[in-house]
Amino acid sequence: MRLYYIIFFQEDSLIIQLEDREAKRVLYWDTLSAGAAPEDRGLLLFIKKNLSRFSRDFETLPLRRIEVLSEDVFEAMRLLSQTKRVIYQRQPLLCDWTCSVPLVFRGEESGLFSPYLRALDAMIPFASCEKIFPLWCLVQGRAFPICTTIPWKWVSLFCKGPLVLEGLQKKRFLEEEPLVEWEKKEQIPRLVLTDGTGCFANLSEAHKAWEKDLLEAGFMRKTVGSSHYFCPGAQARDALLLLLDVGWEVFLADGKKLYRQTSMALDVGEKSGRISVGGSGMFQGKSGFFRPVMEAFKGGRLWVDLDGTSAGLLDAAKILPLEGVWEGNFLEMPKTSAAQLYPLLESPQARWEEALQKTISALKSQKSDTKAPPGEVFKGDLLEHQQKGLDWLWFLYERGFSGLLADEMGLGKTVQVLAFFSRLRTNLPILIVAPASLLFQWRAEISRFLPSALFEYKIISYAHLRQEIKTLSALEWEVIV
Repeated sequence: MRLYYIIFFQEDSLIIQLEDREAKRVLYWDTLSAGAAPEDRGLLLFIKKNLSRFSRDFETLPLRRIEVLSEDVFEAMRLLSQTKRVIYQRQPLLCDWTCSVPLVFRGEESGLFSPYLRALDAMIPFASCEKIFPLWCLVQGRAFPICTTIPWKWVSLFCKGPLVLEGLQKKRFLEEEPLVEWEKKEQIPRLVLTDGTGCFANLSEAHKAWEKDLLEAGFMRKTVGSSHYFCPGAQARDALLLLLDVGWEVFLADGKKLYRQTSMALDVGEKSGRISVGGSGMFQGKSGFFRPVMEAFKGGRLWVDLDGTSAGLLDAAKILPLEGVWEGNFLEMPKTSAAQLYPLLESPQARWEEALQKTISALKSQKSDTKAPPGEVFKGDLLEHQQKGLDWLWFLYERGFSGLLADEMGLGKTVQVLAFFSRLRTNLPILIVAPASLLFQWRAEISRFLPSALFEYKIISYAHLRQEIKTLSALEWEVIV
């Protein structure tokens, strides 16, 4: 029995829906207690205790939805994390309860306090969390506990973002001894962009001493409306990247501070036979969800909003322009698009499912460890290069890929394909499409090398294929050659 736990929230309570994906059946307590894996036992005992509070006959009732009250949600999530089989909003939820994430405040003498979580090798703005609960939170497809010394009444004030605390309120907040990193007051040149293109900007009188740096970066003096500096659109991104690199502060017209992109943190795996890519963009200690980052980049925008106070300047050198279909915050693509991911194979930005990484590495190098001798029904011997071709075909087939045999004429491509057929164990037919002049040769080769083959096959010409395309497309084939 392999249980999956589908969770969702109803106000402050947690709803757990149990699902056995190995056998679609109604679950009862005796079934669960007998067949659950060891890592599920702690959670199931918790569920039993929870159910017994509401019903004496829970052992005879089908288990569909279990409601966990707010005071028990943290413990439920801790136990759920041990199973590693939690689904939230149709995606696997990564739960790590082994290490608490510190809640840190960046403070300014003006009284502005900005809350962040120091997690995932980055500073994540509190407001970017999907859900925040007492002692734990959900962010970027992950759930983890929060470590903080201050009471929840203070934490809840910052759920929507930075706050200005003044007077007695500020004094009482600091008396709780929160973890505060104070902003240093240094004279830093500041550029304010006045439009969404990044081409128009202003420099305050207090920072005029740095005008030379601004002009060398690619801006020029040009008054347009209320703006006094202009940079051509093709140069704007590089100019802003350069200014940020040398220590300038850049602000958007709406007051958001601009941070340059430092990397991408990507998760690459396989889901339902498709490649799935998720993750986030990293911007000088801040992070942005993968989908908005990619959509902003493909839309030709210079930056992406990160939270209520900041935006991220996109760097084309840090982004791989992947193509696929969005499913939530994950980009899904067919396996036939695997070549898009070759640049990520050796990249420190990507965390791979090990099996998928090995498969795509083998595709890139066209080398694999697969050894696939012909089946017993094959009558003949393969040359060394033909056995390599068979190994390659079988490697592709087992992983759901298609392939191309491109040997020159006379080197035995047909024999390699027939040896491949000899390994198949299927009730589905095989379709072979060939020039009309070669149909007789294909039948003769099958009779010679596979005289006792048990599979069903159909050999047709390209003209026949065009005539019967609708009928043939409606059928399910094991292999098409």
